[in-house]
Amino acid sequence: MPSLYGVIEKRNRAAYHLKTIERTITEFLNGNTFLVETKGEPERGIYHAHLVGPPKLPARELAVMIGDCVHNMRSVLDYIA
Repeated sequence: MPSLYGVIEKRNRAAYHLKTIERTITEFLNGNTFLVETKGEPERGIYHAHLVGPPKLPARELAVMIGDCVHNMRSVLDYIA
């Protein structure tokens, strides 16, 4: 019977990346203040809202972690299939 060690480790690594992604996003949201500016055209029923001076999201760091997480889960799914 083949060993499932590699599959289990891939799943564990994906879970690790997912927790890190969630922690990074939570820290970003809790560690920053977001100022929202609104403008409206009530006569037309249109309202606009946008962030003023939004903080920089750690996009590259998140992109790498998300890519690793997805790759590891895809490897697990390949094994199952």
